[in-house]
Amino acid sequence: MSTKTRNVKRRRGNVNLSKGKVKRTKVSKQALVEAARRLNRTRTRRFIVYSVLCVVFMQLIRYIIYNFIYVGPQTPSGAVFTGIIYLQTGLMVASLGFLAAASITYLNSLRD
Repeated sequence: MSTKTRNVKRRRGNVNLSKGKVKRTKVSKQALVEAARRLNRTRTRRFIVYSVLCVVFMQLIRYIIYNFIYVGPQTPSGAVFTGIIYLQTGLMVASLGFLAAASITYLNSLRD
């Protein structure tokens, strides 16, 4: 019978559990600028995706209207037509707004 002992890795004397000391590293200014640039580019991509989605929804609504709703002698009433026009116009304005926001955030990322 052999008796094996377990090797225990000993800690250093100070653990800093009760004092609440945490070693903090100072972030360089260049790292902050790079993080801000990445965040602006992420925002730019997000705005472009929103704009493309608005355009896709506009085209989907147009397809549904001309292939299913305005077929035959019966057409929807004026209120439905007005609602569709407002929806199309809102999506168009939203897509232009998202593209403007994307260009602004991209230019801001270039400036930094």
